[in-house]
Amino acid sequence: GGFARAKQAVHPLHGGDATALAVLHSTFTGKFQARGQALYTSLSFGLGGAIGGLISGYTWTHWGAAWTFTLSSAMALTGLVLILARPKALFIAQKLSAQSARASETG
Repeated sequence: GGFARAKQAVHPLHGGDATALAVLHSTFTGKFQARGQALYTSLSFGLGGAIGGLISGYTWTHWGAAWTFTLSSAMALTGLVLILARPKALFIAQKLSAQSARASETG
């Protein structure tokens, strides 16, 4: 159905999160891996959620629901454009991710 097609269309975007975690694990090694993941999580979800909540509360109060969702969509589109504009960086991150996976498999 429609949900399955939508899920298939969005699923490749999840690779950015997995790639970021792979880069973190190659940057923060050994006992520092948990700290690196905590830093990533707190900055991406905590700080991003706090800033997003503040901005959306302001826009909802002053501009209404329609402009709040329009601004949210514009931010998501901006993120997509930034991702697509940096394919070389994503390729390098994916290459690091594959190397990290091979290294963890071999020992």
